[in-house]
Amino acid sequence: MATATRYAGASIDLEALDALVVRTAMELYCAGSHSRTVSERARESVLSGDVLSALRWAEHEKGGSGAVLEDKRLLFKLKKQHFLELALAADGTEDLELALRYCREDLAPLALEAYPEAYDEFKSAMFAVVSAGYGLDKAEKLGAAEGRPSLAAALSLAMRKETGAREPDLLLLLRHLLLLRAKFANDDVGDEHLPLAEPTDGAFLLPVETPGASSQVFPESVVLPLRDAACVTSREATEALRHFGGDVESALESELLRVRLNEDEIGELIAEYATRRGLFSRDQSEFSWAEAAAGCPAIASALASWEDGTGRERAARDAAAAAAAGRSKEAEAVLDRAFPGLVARSPRLAFEIKRRELLGLMRGGKQQLQEALDIARGDLRDLVDRDPGLMSDLKRTMASLVFYNKGAGYDDGEGEVEVARAIAEALGVGPPRLQSVLGDLLELQAKLLEADEILGLDKFERLVSTAASLRSKEAVEMDEGEPPEEVQRFEECTILTLMEFMSSTRARAIELLCQHDGNLEQCLETVFV
Repeated sequence: MATATRYAGASIDLEALDALVVRTAMELYCAGSHSRTVSERARESVLSGDVLSALRWAEHEKGGSGAVLEDKRLLFKLKKQHFLELALAADGTEDLELALRYCREDLAPLALEAYPEAYDEFKSAMFAVVSAGYGLDKAEKLGAAEGRPSLAAALSLAMRKETGAREPDLLLLLRHLLLLRAKFANDDVGDEHLPLAEPTDGAFLLPVETPGASSQVFPESVVLPLRDAACVTSREATEALRHFGGDVESALESELLRVRLNEDEIGELIAEYATRRGLFSRDQSEFSWAEAAAGCPAIASALASWEDGTGRERAARDAAAAAAAGRSKEAEAVLDRAFPGLVARSPRLAFEIKRRELLGLMRGGKQQLQEALDIARGDLRDLVDRDPGLMSDLKRTMASLVFYNKGAGYDDGEGEVEVARAIAEALGVGPPRLQSVLGDLLELQAKLLEADEILGLDKFERLVSTAASLRSKEAVEMDEGEPPEEVQRFEECTILTLMEFMSSTRARAIELLCQHDGNLEQCLETVFV
C-alpha cells in the first residue's frame, strides 16, 4: 500500500520517492554512470577556467570518446577560451608570451578552417588580450569568465549526446521545478535547502549546420510548452527545437541542463533520505548501496554509520519498524538507548507506540481483542490525560476496533511512517530535506498549472510521469474531484458493522454514512463526541 505524507507542501507518495531515489543513486554512482560523470567533470573544468582538463576529459585520456572534439566549431571555441584563460591568469611578460605562443601554434591554424566566423572571433580575442594588458579591468576586457557557462554546457551536452548518457529523471524534474521557483519568486523553500548552483544565461547550443534547419519554423503549440517548462524565451525554445530536429523531449533536456545542480549537495540529499527512510536495509535487485558509496562520499559515510549501528537515524528507523510490528517494548528500549528519556517525556510518541501494539493485537483476531481493549482503556487513556490533544487519536483508535470482525484485523498500512513521524516530532526534527523541497516545489508547479502560468506540460512525458508518480493518490483525487454519483451506495458489511456498533437502525446507519461520505471510522468517532 502506497504511503503518503504532508510534511511540507504537496502530498508525496513516499514509496514512489523511495524507488526514484534508489534509481537515481544507481544512475549517478553505479556501473553505467561513467559517461554522465565524465561529461559533468568536463563541464566543471570549463567553469573553473581549466579548459585543458576539460579537453582531457573529452579525450580518451580521462575516459571520453574523443569524438566530440572532431567538431571543429566546438574545438575552436574551447581552444579560444583556453587562450583567454591563459591571458587572464598572466602575471607578467613571460606568462603573456606563453599565451601568445599558444595562440600562434594551436589557435591560429584552427581559426582558418573551423567555420566562416572563426577567423573574426580569433582576431577579436587577440585584440582583447593585447588591449587588456595588466590593468585592473583586465578581466572585464577579456570576458573569459562570462564565456564559461555557455561553453561548459555546450561541451557537456555534446558529450552526453555522443555517448547516449541520460540525466536521471529526479534531477531533470528538480531542474524544471527550481527554474519555476526562480522565475516566479516563490519563497516557501529557503535557498539553503536548494541543491541549485545557478542557471546559465542565454542559449548555449551551437548553431545548427544542417541545411534548412536554421530557418525551420515550429507551431506555438510546441514552442510555448518548451518555453514555459524550461523558463526560456520563445527564441531560445525555437533554437533548441531546430537543434534537435523538433524532438521536444531532447530539446527540453538540453535546456534544463542549463541549471547547474550542486553534485555534492545532491549526494547529501540522497544519503539523508536513504538513512531516514531505512533504504539501506531494504533488498534491492540489481543495485548495491556499497557500489553507490564508492562513487559518493556522503552515501559512504551514511552507509558506514548505518551498518555499524551507531547512527541515531538507524536507531529511529529500527524503533519505528519494531513499533509498527506491534513490539512496543522493543521499540521503547531502542529509543531509550539512543535518546534517553525521549518516550517518557513525549506523550504523543508513547501513544503512537502503544497504539501500534493495539493494532497488532487486533490483527490476531477476536481472541486478542480483550488485550487490545485493555491498552485502549488503560495506557492510551492515561496518555490522553497527560496530553488532551490526543483525544481525537484515541477516538480514531477506538473506532478502528470494529474492524476485527473482518478476520485479519485492521491495518492502515502506514505504521512505520506514522511512528517515524512521531519520533521526528519528539526530537524536533523535520522530514528529509529532499522530501520537503519536492513537496513545496510540486505544490508551486500545481498552482502555476492551475493558473495557466505554464502551458502544455503534458507534451513532456518524462517530466510529467515523474511528477505524477510522486503525487499521492489522495492529492490527485483532491485536485481532480470525485465523479458524481446518482445514488450513493455502501458495502453491506459497512452498514451492518455500524448498526451493530451503535445499536442503531439501518436507516440511521445509512444516514450517518451519507453525512461522512461513507467513512466508517469518522462515523464511529461521532459516538465519542
